[in-house]
Amino acid sequence: MKCAYCALKMECSKKGRDCHGGTLELPEYKKPEVRPFVTYSAFLQHVYGNNLTRLQELIFIGLMMGHKQLGLVYCAGLHREGQLMIEALSPYFDVKAVCCGHCRAPGGDFQIDHHRKFDLYARDDCKMVDALNATDSPMHVSIGLCIEQDVLFNQYSQVPVTNFAVADWVLGHHPLSVVNTVYQKQKYL
Repeated sequence: MKCAYCALKMECSKKGRDCHGGTLELPEYKKPEVRPFVTYSAFLQHVYGNNLTRLQELIFIGLMMGHKQLGLVYCAGLHREGQLMIEALSPYFDVKAVCCGHCRAPGGDFQIDHHRKFDLYARDDCKMVDALNATDSPMHVSIGLCIEQDVLFNQYSQVPVTNFAVADWVLGHHPLSVVNTVYQKQKYL
């Protein structure tokens, strides 16, 4: 499928059809563990349109689902943002947070060592997800994980994960800038 080049111009979401002539009500949407996300997300879109921040949407969805607790994992390089996120969510949820320290130097300072040798199998990349899985949080939120940790965290989390922000040190953690700015478009597209 190449939805971005479709001549129907989003008819699928407006009229509830897909490229195969069926409907958008996929069997996965009917699963009990998925249905609340679909229902509440559609409700928020209907009521607020595109006028909610990602943080507001996260809070509303969590409250509507009756969550009392959320798990949060964040990059050590975004420690301040992790603290701010905990402060923003704490009035609504008991936040259980884990910091990813893969880019910390032996002294604990954040660093990117461009000359390091990647011995990926010598590290236990599942420590963060194991720690949050042990808290029995009904949902996890990730902030700024590198691709390796992001993929593993999402794969091994026992509950749904939403990525609040992804790591992109060059573009200030706004990876869509690569397709939305003239300079980056010329460079890559």
